[in-house]
Amino acid sequence: MNDYGAFPLIAGEYIIPCKKVADMPVTSFTLNGRDFDMTGPELVIESTDQTGTTVCIVGILGLELGSIEAWILGDPFIARYYTEFDVGQTRMGFALSK
Repeated sequence: MNDYGAFPLIAGEYIIPCKKVADMPVTSFTLNGRDFDMTGPELVIESTDQTGTTVCIVGILGLELGSIEAWILGDPFIARYYTEFDVGQTRMGFALSK
């Protein structure tokens, strides 16, 4: 993230200068052996605050839970990939959203 001027906000979240979003590389998440690619604009949530200032927040979150590293893929991932939760079979499925 620091190659793009991102800086930590709170609890693993990052803000990135909006002008750098288009230059971000494709990021891949591998789930059960399958790659799910996302571009910079797909990973970033653009928001305007009360003062009219636009901020760009990286919409994924890395966490360390003791000895476990975890990721919250959040809204950007669910917007790009349709996600189906099959609680009865304890599984999840993903497909490219239209």
